[in-house]
Amino acid sequence: MAAQCQLAALLQGQGKTDEAESAYRSAILGSKAVFGEDHPTTVARTCRLAELLHGAGQQDEAEELYRQVQNLQRSSLGRTHPDTLAVQTKLGTLLGESGELEEAEQLHRDVVVARKRELGVEHADTMESMVCLAQVLEKRRNFKEAEQLLGLELAWSEKARGIESEHTLRSIRHLARFYENQGRLRDMDALYRRVLEIFEASFGSDTDHPGALSVMSDFAKLLELQEKLDEAEALHRHVLRRREERLGPGHVDTLRSADCLGFALQSRGDLESAEPLHHRALGGLEAKLGPEHPATLTAMSNLATLLHGQEKLAAAEAMHRQVLQVREAKLGTDHRDTLASVANVANVLVARGKFDKAQPLVQREFAWHEQHYGRRDKRTLESARRLTQLHEAQGSSKTPAA
Repeated sequence: MAAQCQLAALLQGQGKTDEAESAYRSAILGSKAVFGEDHPTTVARTCRLAELLHGAGQQDEAEELYRQVQNLQRSSLGRTHPDTLAVQTKLGTLLGESGELEEAEQLHRDVVVARKRELGVEHADTMESMVCLAQVLEKRRNFKEAEQLLGLELAWSEKARGIESEHTLRSIRHLARFYENQGRLRDMDALYRRVLEIFEASFGSDTDHPGALSVMSDFAKLLELQEKLDEAEALHRHVLRRREERLGPGHVDTLRSADCLGFALQSRGDLESAEPLHHRALGGLEAKLGPEHPATLTAMSNLATLLHGQEKLAAAEAMHRQVLQVREAKLGTDHRDTLASVANVANVLVARGKFDKAQPLVQREFAWHEQHYGRRDKRTLESARRLTQLHEAQGSSKTPAA
């Protein structure tokens, strides 16, 4: 049974989800037969299966298994045991992704309270639970408390782990993403500039520290949003060059930088220069990470957008639909990356004159923006404008309220 569980973990690591699921189920059946349903070994294996199903987008069964594990752990270990709180966090995250926000918030709040009491405010697990809570609070439009929690966690991580740690870099991304969702690009700009100043003071003005290059890459994407295209291209080229020198041309981070530069060139209308970069990135990432890895899907989406710009609309539609199908299965229908793919497919359909097929996708985009950003946010209003234009193109007089 132990060998079966090890095999499942190996298959999961290789991205062979179906085979890993079968192996986990076999291991669980064997564990139940030998130890019983509530034995720690059985519970641990059930939790691993839930995690696999969660990652594969099988939300309903994953939720059922998480609840089963949570109930068993509460009975055998207590409500504040670390293992109980860990699975409660996983359940809260899943519910947040599924739109069951009230229960998700309560689960995460309970974890924060328990960890503060048991571990202290400045413990890493307590801080991590604050981030989980903040992400649900943002969805519930409690922006003030969400920002406070994200800022508190970042300040703690900088102090405890240093600006260069992977954990701190992730915390920076969390806060930056929050600012982006609120349309607060100036705050994003200030955050990235402050972090890069710290890197420069610590490692020198021409540093090729991996953390600094990661922040530069994110900052370059922000510059694109700010329509500072010259600066964005120059920074993407700098990051790509340093990663090629430091990591080699085939490293995953280098390939991602090639993809980012390609997209920046697309934004400037230089499709000829962008195309080889996108092909390089997609080919390399698919070989190294597999066809369904998020980075591979991003590269595929960017290449499809290039094909759209080249008016190769049938190929662009097929590729965007492929990305959408995988993202819906892996991330769920409510994830922002899934929504981006919905918009991409809709754009190609409009360009092809397939207005009837585009309409439900644009309607879905509008509804998502309204739910996540509010009726008066500029992204919601832009979606409403697109939907109105589409209705007009169909000869309809329907107009969404926004």
